[in-house]
Amino acid sequence: MTQDADLYYRWLPKRHPAHFDHLSGRMQYFWQCCAVVALTLGLWYLNWRYQHSFNPDAPWFSGLMFGAELAMFLGTFLFFYDIWEERPRARARPSAARPKSARSVDVFLTTYDEAEGLVEDSLKAALAMRVPRGWTVQLSILDDGNRPALAALAQKHDVQYFARQSNLGFKAGNLRNALWHTDGAFVVVADADTRFFATFLENTLGYFQDPKVAWVQTPHWFCDVPQGRGLGERKGEGREPFWTKWMGWWKIGHDPFASASQIFFDIIQRRRDRHGASFCCGAASIHRREALFDVALKTRTGVNPDHRAPVQPFRFHVSEDILTSIDMHAHGWTSVYHPQVEARMLSPWSVEAWAAQNLKYSGGSIDIAVNRFWSRLLQIPWRIGLHYLATFWSYFAVIPFTFLLLAPVFALFTGIAPVNSYSVEFFLHLVPFLVALELALVLGMKGHDVHAARAANLMGLPFVLYAISLVVRRKKIGFKPTPKTLDGQNALRFLWPHLSLLAVFAAAAVYGIAAHIAGSRDHTLSMLVVNVFWLAWNGIALSRAVLLMRWSPQKALGYEMERAKACIA
Repeated sequence: MTQDADLYYRWLPKRHPAHFDHLSGRMQYFWQCCAVVALTLGLWYLNWRYQHSFNPDAPWFSGLMFGAELAMFLGTFLFFYDIWEERPRARARPSAARPKSARSVDVFLTTYDEAEGLVEDSLKAALAMRVPRGWTVQLSILDDGNRPALAALAQKHDVQYFARQSNLGFKAGNLRNALWHTDGAFVVVADADTRFFATFLENTLGYFQDPKVAWVQTPHWFCDVPQGRGLGERKGEGREPFWTKWMGWWKIGHDPFASASQIFFDIIQRRRDRHGASFCCGAASIHRREALFDVALKTRTGVNPDHRAPVQPFRFHVSEDILTSIDMHAHGWTSVYHPQVEARMLSPWSVEAWAAQNLKYSGGSIDIAVNRFWSRLLQIPWRIGLHYLATFWSYFAVIPFTFLLLAPVFALFTGIAPVNSYSVEFFLHLVPFLVALELALVLGMKGHDVHAARAANLMGLPFVLYAISLVVRRKKIGFKPTPKTLDGQNALRFLWPHLSLLAVFAAAAVYGIAAHIAGSRDHTLSMLVVNVFWLAWNGIALSRAVLLMRWSPQKALGYEMERAKACIA
């Protein structure tokens, strides 16, 4: 870790996480009404599209376009099921957890190649957690890098240290190795950058009063997401002139990688909790040891004299958390989602780290969907199974979405439209559906930034497509941890697909406008407006790639440091 990175951690504690309120009954009713209206209008639009709008001169193009729209609508239906209802969950005291005779907790801090200072900061935070009365806690550093400096760090803080001679199973194997050498009734999982709040154990252990709860997941809060600066804000002053405050939503350098995860955690995970279906996300989770070994013994494959090697309490996979969750749910265990932040973590600060994280998440999920999920589907309660289907569909939806993304390019270059005409009747069916859909999303998302989430999904599209190709070709997805440094830009290596797509969008728009001006009968004004608008809408989201080409973690860090000092002063 560089000196700059050491400075980087000094200002992190000055931020505080948002409190995520429960969705009120009235707002939930409005959201559900809008969702029903949007789905009804969507069916009305698709029925009209099928019966009246196909272009007879290009039936294949019209058919493909309709198929993509239908697939995306089915995905919307699945997503609305996923987030349909938010139910409050009462939190119990740790004293309610069972069994009373085994109130012991192991805290596993996993690391591979992260800096010693980063690991020590996380270790100190874990040591500062308040231990509920009647409970015992044992901390352990799980070092898959087998480094003497980490062993010395463990000795310095009087915690256990475990290392292995091989990296079999990577993080899941690292956790399994520690499970063999410990006996806590509950196991807390932390990454090298997971810095627990003092309240973590107090606020999570009580959920285990239900003997069927296998794990409790808490939100991931990336406390280092760059805040950026407003237009006109002077460097180092931490304030803006009054005349720019009305544009406060436009921040230069704000969350460049769209790392803020409120929609996933406060909306998706929280609402899946109504069925006990929120899945484990690894760090900042706590597990019942009994459940881990119950499922591991039932799902082990192969025979070994010591009865240990085939057992995988955490499944050996690049996405071990979600695969382990599926196995748990398939064997009758359930989960709890605790909605408030109980730890801080670090987000990607380089293009390389952002790209590696995208590929890892998408590749792991797609591999599970193709090769692991279907054999377990019939064992999972159907309500929970639909939630997992929503997760996997969110990745495979890039296939029809890519077609919709490129359809205006084809239309503008060839003059072939996917509908028989962009008539008033077409807009009367499409626009109400789009307006109702947007309203439903705004109400359902509780004020979280829907457009930022869309931009993040669009920016991740090339990585998801690449991950699909890897799984289809039976190539392994890399296990490399997300880098926790300020290095690793080489932006063009990862952003060339985005920049290429932007160039194609621009070329198609220019060609279409030129053809219309030249009097092309195929490039009517309505056809031009619809297709250029769609290109511009997606082009704005993709323009993040241009900004990332100029992104400098070191400069951003310097600005954040100056801003923090100005705020303190």
